[in-house]
Amino acid sequence: MAKVIWMAHLDEEQASLWHTALTSQEVQVILKSPAEDLKEELQVAYDNGVSLPNLVLLDVGIKVPKSEMLQSGSVCQWALQREGAPKVVLVNPRQEKIKDIERAWALRRGASEMLPRLSTDNLVDLVSIVTELLGRPCVVDLLHSAVCQKMAVESPTATFLEDQPASQVATAIKNPEPDVVKERAKYVIYRGVRVRR
Repeated sequence: MAKVIWMAHLDEEQASLWHTALTSQEVQVILKSPAEDLKEELQVAYDNGVSLPNLVLLDVGIKVPKSEMLQSGSVCQWALQREGAPKVVLVNPRQEKIKDIERAWALRRGASEMLPRLSTDNLVDLVSIVTELLGRPCVVDLLHSAVCQKMAVESPTATFLEDQPASQVATAIKNPEPDVVKERAKYVIYRGVRVRR
């Protein structure tokens, strides 16, 4: 059965790319408007016994409606206080790389991870991080196929991932050995560096 992700508050281009990437991994993706208070919506679902998503992908810069407070802070805090709450992954679609201090801030707030803008350069690595948080491997061939098809529709002359060298993470995911899979569970790749969980 597919996991459910609410992609809250990403810009249109990023939301479209994340949607394509994650649906290629047989993940159901539900898009939410930045005008909604995501914490309140999660609380209503929680109170009424409605199935919560497994993971929330949330733009770090979106504010709570009619407030100066960031939704990322309120959603992370809410998730920390609830058993069975979804994992929260913060995304900064305005940055190509996340600084260590920003990632540390996000983790202290209760996020499971903080990711930069999704692009062709980091596509496999970022999608792999999200699918690992969902407890499933990233199927690189399906990811490449879906994104290449999307790019071909948008720009028929674009060459996309075929020319990209496979990263170590992509290679390990594509051809996992039993010991590699166990070892990967102990570590996460952050900015090209293997870091113990």
